Amino acid sequence: MTTQEAIKAFIIDQLDYRGSPNDLTATYPLIDREAIDSMGILQIVGFVEDEFGVEVGDEDLVVDNFASIEAIATMVERNQS
Repeated sequence: MTTQEAIKAFIIDQLDYRGSPNDLTATYPLIDREAIDSMGILQIVGFVEDEFGVEVGDEDLVVDNFASIEAIATMVERNQS
């Protein structure tokens, strides 16, 4: 499972995403379309830290890093380096 697939599965399974899973593409605007909120962002942070062994620092807690699945995956991969 890729990073993006794992994040998508988490959003669907754990964050009570109510839309169609087919709509939840890599570039789907998560915040703009209210698929996630501030609590969801915190849950995603906990998930990626546990799942991928990365530390999400305060400097990473910006809207742009959580705007889409692609943005979250990019942040994760950047923090794995």
